[in-house]
Amino acid sequence: MDTSSAAVTYQTSIISAQACTFVRIYPNPSTGTFEVDFTSAEKGDFTIKLINIAGQVIYKDNFIKDKVSFKKTFVLPDLSIGVYQLQLESGMNLFNSLLIITR
Repeated sequence: MDTSSAAVTYQTSIISAQACTFVRIYPNPSTGTFEVDFTSAEKGDFTIKLINIAGQVIYKDNFIKDKVSFKKTFVLPDLSIGVYQLQLESGMNLFNSLLIITR
């Protein structure tokens, strides 16, 4: 009899509390146009990904953050209705949030 077990952990928050002190995605739910606004002391390269429920990366873009705050409007009108994972990654830091697309 196999008594081994496995645990799966899904990261839904910031790995480093100092990485992002404020993250806002609005409006949420959205029709495909939304803003990502975040503040962190960390500057440099970061990536924003949008991942569908099947785990496929459907949007990915790299940015350079040279100030404490970052704000960008995304216009993605071809997104299907559903729930997406928005992932913000910078170095070893990761932030995950859900984005809901409606019509």
